[in-house]
Amino acid sequence: MIKKNVFAGEEGLTLVEVAVSVALLGAVTVSLLFILAGGISAVFTSGRQTQAAALAQEKMESLKAVPYEELESKAVLLDGGRESEQPGMPGFEISYGIDRKTVLVENYLLQGLEIEIEVWYEGTRRPVSITSFVGPLHELR
Repeated sequence: MIKKNVFAGEEGLTLVEVAVSVALLGAVTVSLLFILAGGISAVFTSGRQTQAAALAQEKMESLKAVPYEELESKAVLLDGGRESEQPGMPGFEISYGIDRKTVLVENYLLQGLEIEIEVWYEGTRRPVSITSFVGPLHELR
């Protein structure tokens, strides 16, 4: 029994074809790596922004828990103040802004304090900012 050569008449790939194929495969791989790196960077930035928002909310809640009269007396000290290097959260900086305001709410003028907290974190140009209005409480009789 005579065996036929299956590859007879077939031509192999030339060195140029192999080189072009390797170059195309390399270009696609590099493109995918850049896309992956951008995605990882976005996830990291989003995580830092979420941490900054949680820190700002925590600081705001701690200020809102202080009685109004005490907060009003500390307003001058806190306004424009900064805190840097938060424990357990390196790279974050907090700034405070407190202004006395009068606001109109349903035909009532309310006087109180407008508190703004900004949290800056490494690698950002814009802070996470939270603003709240705090007024004195009056007992209803």
